[in-house]
Amino acid sequence: MLYLTRFEVPASGAPQERARTEHQMARRLLLYAMGEEYGLTALPEIVLGPWGKPAFREHPAKFSLAHTRGLACCALSDQEIGVDAERIRSYDGRLAERICTEEERAAVLSAKRPDKMLMALWCLKESLMKLTGRGMAYGFQNAAFSFDRDGHPRCHIPGVYAALFEPAEGFITAACGEEPLPGQIHTIDPAYLPDPAHIY
Repeated sequence: MLYLTRFEVPASGAPQERARTEHQMARRLLLYAMGEEYGLTALPEIVLGPWGKPAFREHPAKFSLAHTRGLACCALSDQEIGVDAERIRSYDGRLAERICTEEERAAVLSAKRPDKMLMALWCLKESLMKLTGRGMAYGFQNAAFSFDRDGHPRCHIPGVYAALFEPAEGFITAACGEEPLPGQIHTIDPAYLPDPAHIY
């Protein structure tokens, strides 16, 4: 299942404080998802894998978290999964050169919204790298995607499913998983998220 929440982040706050708020919202969303799917009222112990991927030490559920200013996402599955979320930023040719294959760069430049297409590819690649558990070490160029006639993303790795969402104006979210992905994201009002005291 895929969940997201929107929240206000004070523009005047220190970067560290904003990052802490975003991280906390993602963890609260994870606990909400675990409550919905497994009836839990506190998060199981979380440990980091060899490449830094978080996982539950003893619970079988797999999860992935992402956050950007004002939005947090959580993906929860029985199989490995990765999710990413970004604000749509102005098109950056140097970024496209660094992260995209030649085929992907052509798709970006021919898109009606190159800025949105580039951020979509960024999210897809980040979600795939999270799925593998290797993160950035996997390499943006190795995390290659193409798009079908309807604009749906296709991962170059057999057996990996990919999905793109535009959950709110100005945001892009992507997920990659080892099983078919939901067609929608459940948007949760932050007022319904669990108290922060139960997330650590």
